[in-house]
Amino acid sequence: MKIFLAVLLCLLVAAAGWSEDVAKPTEESGSASSDSQPAADLTKEADITVSVTATRAPQVTDQIPASITTITSEQLEHKTITEALSMYAGIDLRSFNGSSVSSQPSARGFTEGGQGRVLILFDGIKLNNPDMSGIDWLAIPGAGSGGIEKIEVVKGGASSLYGDYAVASVINIIPVKPKEGVSLNVAAEGGSNSYLEKKIIASAGSDVLSISVSAIDSKTDGYRDRTGTENTNFSANISTSFAEKGSASLFLSSGKQMYELPGGLLENEFKDDPKQLTSEYDTGNDKTEIGSLFVQGQSKWEFTENHSLSLTAGYNSKDTSTDVTFYDREYKYTWRTFTDTIIDSVTAGLSFTGEFPLLFRGVTITTGADFIRDDLNIKRYDDANRENKNYSGEITKTNYAFFSRGELPVTEKLFFSLSGRYDYALYSGDLDTVNDDKNYSVFSYGTGLNFMFTDNGKVYARYDRVFRFPFLEELISYYGYSSDGFTKDLNPECGHSFDLGSEYRFGKLAVLGVNLFLLLMDDEISWNNATRQNENIDKTMRYGVESFASFFPVKYFSLTGTYNFTIAEFRDGDNKGNQIPLVPVHRFAIIPEFSLFNMFKLYSEISYSASFYEGGDESNALDKIDGYFLCNIGASVKIPVSKSFITVYGKVKNITDKKYAQLVYYNLYYPGSGREVLLGASYSY
Repeated sequence: MKIFLAVLLCLLVAAAGWSEDVAKPTEESGSASSDSQPAADLTKEADITVSVTATRAPQVTDQIPASITTITSEQLEHKTITEALSMYAGIDLRSFNGSSVSSQPSARGFTEGGQGRVLILFDGIKLNNPDMSGIDWLAIPGAGSGGIEKIEVVKGGASSLYGDYAVASVINIIPVKPKEGVSLNVAAEGGSNSYLEKKIIASAGSDVLSISVSAIDSKTDGYRDRTGTENTNFSANISTSFAEKGSASLFLSSGKQMYELPGGLLENEFKDDPKQLTSEYDTGNDKTEIGSLFVQGQSKWEFTENHSLSLTAGYNSKDTSTDVTFYDREYKYTWRTFTDTIIDSVTAGLSFTGEFPLLFRGVTITTGADFIRDDLNIKRYDDANRENKNYSGEITKTNYAFFSRGELPVTEKLFFSLSGRYDYALYSGDLDTVNDDKNYSVFSYGTGLNFMFTDNGKVYARYDRVFRFPFLEELISYYGYSSDGFTKDLNPECGHSFDLGSEYRFGKLAVLGVNLFLLLMDDEISWNNATRQNENIDKTMRYGVESFASFFPVKYFSLTGTYNFTIAEFRDGDNKGNQIPLVPVHRFAIIPEFSLFNMFKLYSEISYSASFYEGGDESNALDKIDGYFLCNIGASVKIPVSKSFITVYGKVKNITDKKYAQLVYYNLYYPGSGREVLLGASYSY
């Protein structure tokens, strides 16, 4: 099967014949409107919605066999990235300290280590950490400062295009590109829990050279005791055009973040006071500090109307200092760690996109290569002053990959696609207790069929062979114990991802979408608390429905919503038929919004997450953790002043002050945030 797919893909690249023109968009020719919003007639190029994530090249979303959600800059207003992903894209997020900015994504029933099954990109550059640490949302350039143009979320597996991490979804955060003219946005907001944030973004440019800069500074004490966060970030974006067909951009960002780390609560403690600390063992100074540096460069050359070459390169560095005292209530043991970790990631990618004649129509080919090197340096100390080092070393992961995707329009309405990717990864550990290496290679492949049954609707089917390489500490134990070393028998987790879906627009009145999925995992990696190590567990299965809808019944009112139905269960071994912990079967979000003359906006955000088994309860022996409803309300007023605008806005989160736990793990509850009030104002020119 693999050989057949590889040969077929090569034939798509090499074949020649004659073709008739097939309509195609230019990059970013479409509006930034969400796919969950109505679009105008597709025959008007200005109204075409384009995705640059689903195929690694700009393409009309109606031609793509996938469920794609585009979150616009307007939808991101007065929300964190994670809040927008949860409400508009149906991505589940959970946090150990209850803060949205430290939440980690999960999709399609992946919860424990879910951030390793959702690929996070910043304009095409990977942001996922090679270890088990979560995404640092505060460090994302432009987050919260109006510097993000849109977020594209592609549901389902995409390993045949992106490789590692792309098991359940791909999220691409696309920054605002500098534009011609001069613009300025200054904002300040504050609220509950001593929250205060100040931000500014400015840009200036011409048709040849443009630059934008942004800065943000924020601080909060957090809802719970010792859940404070701090963030300072500065970024700059420079873009230029050359030789009529060429373009290049450079993005730089530097920042510093701090998270405080509370412990979990026993059930009675959670019900009594969810704001309290864990126990008498808390030291009051557990925290994580991160210094971040992000550099990204891109260049594109359209050497003919139908052929282009793109080059991307990125450098992402995180210097993390962690002070933690943790009391293990099960084993009656106090564990202290004072650790400094530096992660340096270098990425580079080269891709070619072009149209070639094949049979009776043009075939579009995207092919290229990726290189990713992750370097982790660790130093562990006996004390918070870092005077006595007791452990140190370096781990590297080097990933080489080659990929190709071909798309053939069988008819004007029917599109067939085939993709393949070969990944090779080399792990090397040079630590006080470990000195060894191990390598893996995986060939992933995918195919799709998309039928545009009208100008306003599509139906599609899609398959992708998905995989994930182990996190560094899943493969290599580096905690300074005698058991440290390589887990030689640990394999990459692999699986089969199937999607069947449809989307339809009812003119400008409504848009509906539904996607059925089935995900069969063969070698999923998970922690085994009995053996105290990571293992390839029994086969698992996830299936369900992802749906979205937007209604625009009258001019000034809209109603947008998502609903996910997910069944995640073991399909082999002692727990066969049991549900996988931490996965709610039902989850939905509804956003009614009233807007008057683009000046006044009143909206609500209503969400529900069903009950779930707590983490570690694979036998389903314990009672489920209660589900919960949450409701937020907000309003904003935009006042025009000459060529500028002044906006005043406010928001109340969790207006009922609901007590809930979005994460429960081995009998410990990690509460979500209670009621919070936010007020702010901004000036835009």
